[in-house]
Amino acid sequence: MTLSLDVIYHLSENNVFEEYMTRLFNASKKYVIIYSSNYNKIEDVNYIRHRKFTDYIEENLPKWKLIKFLPNKHQYNGDYAKGSFSDFYFYQYIDE
Repeated sequence: MTLSLDVIYHLSENNVFEEYMTRLFNASKKYVIIYSSNYNKIEDVNYIRHRKFTDYIEENLPKWKLIKFLPNKHQYNGDYAKGSFSDFYFYQYIDE
């Protein structure tokens, strides 16, 4: 199993994002868990770029299936100390 916590939205360059996703999924034989935002938006700061990574996985890693989504109980409401814009996404390798 591999785990990605609060990483994806810090990968602002496309090639770095694609490299990271390849390494993340190649490092596991069965499960990948991602804790991240999952929508497209470029923030005013250059170190945060939200990506709809589920679309990327569906298009580029078709044998990996989303098996569970766990929403964050403490959603971001303008205060980073009290919430996060990330949720949990659980993937499983399915070789059909």
